[in-house]
Amino acid sequence: MQAERGLVRGELVEDGPVAHAGLTATAGCRDKATGDEGGCEVSCDDGYYISSGSVGPKVCLADVGGPTASFRDLPRCVKCEETSYTNDDVGHDQCTIWTLCGEGWGRDMSTGDFVSDLQCVKCDSENGSQFNGANDHTPCGEHTKCGKGQGLTGHSDTEAGSCEVCATNFFSASEDADECEDGNERQCVDHSTKNEASVCVCDSGYFATTVVTWNNVGGIWEGVCVPQWSEVVTNPEGHVGTMECGAEGSEEKFTWDISTCEGVSCKDGYRGSVVYHIADAPGGETTLDGCVENVCAIYSFGIGVVGAGGDDDCTATTALTTHNDPQCGVKCEPGYAAASATLTCASDAATQPASTAASCADGMRLSIAQKSSGEIGRAHV
Repeated sequence: MQAERGLVRGELVEDGPVAHAGLTATAGCRDKATGDEGGCEVSCDDGYYISSGSVGPKVCLADVGGPTASFRDLPRCVKCEETSYTNDDVGHDQCTIWTLCGEGWGRDMSTGDFVSDLQCVKCDSENGSQFNGANDHTPCGEHTKCGKGQGLTGHSDTEAGSCEVCATNFFSASEDADECEDGNERQCVDHSTKNEASVCVCDSGYFATTVVTWNNVGGIWEGVCVPQWSEVVTNPEGHVGTMECGAEGSEEKFTWDISTCEGVSCKDGYRGSVVYHIADAPGGETTLDGCVENVCAIYSFGIGVVGAGGDDDCTATTALTTHNDPQCGVKCEPGYAAASATLTCASDAATQPASTAASCADGMRLSIAQKSSGEIGRAHV
């Protein structure tokens, strides 16, 4: 009786059982005759399990009703699924499922195949930004990556975390899976100070022409604080009108640009151009000046005219002004008709008007006048 050819790994025996991937037969299985015993072993390779038949020693037996012989009950070896394995330690009767990695653990991707179990490694939440919240075969994943100006929160070795906008005094300059950085030690812009809420605000007497805000990407305070001054409430002597300024500050009465101020002019009897000045310190009241009191020309005494003899005599050097010293007295000296008069510099007189003198005529009353281009003061008898 002809013996079946022996089986070797991967060999297809056309006149006998099929040798397939995953099945291994020893060399002793070759050229066996009916009744030959020993030397023939058949097994499933690692990574395969016994789907049917059996492994172990095999004997070449005569086939019933025919002139042939064959090995009986040969195994059918089937490859394991992706997440399972077989080897000599766990046997080949069935595929053994890989170990499950618990929460906070992940698969070491260099381990786990059809012939060996995987290994689990601890997810490094602190230094590696890793997590795994499942009980499975997956590796540790990456924490959520946040954009600039955002930071990671709620992350752990089991949670991916989520992104939140960096609060005041915290920042993030890059796209990553990190928390917002602490910027509490960053300096405020010039002329500003942190308040009780740790927010930079302009100092007293200053106004933000560019609002002071925290840049949560660059980690800096931005904005511009400039000095501001209050408008004049009471005009100085010789000035009239209401001061009004543009470039409004923290309140309507404040301005941060004195060049925008207007509304005040010189009173009648004063001359000049109004000039606005900033205060000595930010937040103080502005000052203004520029209006000077007009002065009438010195009176030229005529024949027989002298000072009136009182506290407010006109003299040869008296220069009357429009408001502070607008009058002086004159009279006719003895030998002339008794007469007196008050010389007046009008409140709206122009500067240095021309003046004339009248004399005291014998037996006539004093007649004195000053003239200019327009109405000026007059002396009355």
